[in-house]
Amino acid sequence: MTYTMESDPSIIGAFADQQIAEKALNALQESGLPAENFSLALQTPPVSATKAGKNAEKGAIAGALCGAIVGFILSYGRTNFAQTISSDSSIRNMIGMILAGSLVGAAGLGVMAAITGVNVMKQDGAEISALEPNFLVFVKDLQSEDIVKAKRILIQNGSQIQE
Repeated sequence: MTYTMESDPSIIGAFADQQIAEKALNALQESGLPAENFSLALQTPPVSATKAGKNAEKGAIAGALCGAIVGFILSYGRTNFAQTISSDSSIRNMIGMILAGSLVGAAGLGVMAAITGVNVMKQDGAEISALEPNFLVFVKDLQSEDIVKAKRILIQNGSQIQE
């Protein structure tokens, strides 16, 4: 019989709840498998797997429009009520305020929308929360039959990874 040693960590279990994952690790230890060969880690999705980019795009457009409106209102109020600008530069002032408002609005709302988009995973037709944790069990330096035994124990204790 040939024994192979795993030199790189391998994922052998995945759990949605940390307490269940820790109970499964305790079950591994009670089965006689060495606890130092197993580790538990929290997996977070990569930003590319979330809706951050799409939300940032929509937020930037909405921010630019809102900023342009605010810039126009401020320009109009400054020109007509403050009377600090001569009549020959009022158009230039209005365009500048509209552009400045658009830029600030696009940047501000774009960033806020991107941040909220990180919390939603891309899915075909459905949105799922990216905030739901996924706890992974890793194994390193264990013989093949012990890895199979560990996977079975983890599955019996609620692992989402099947053989």
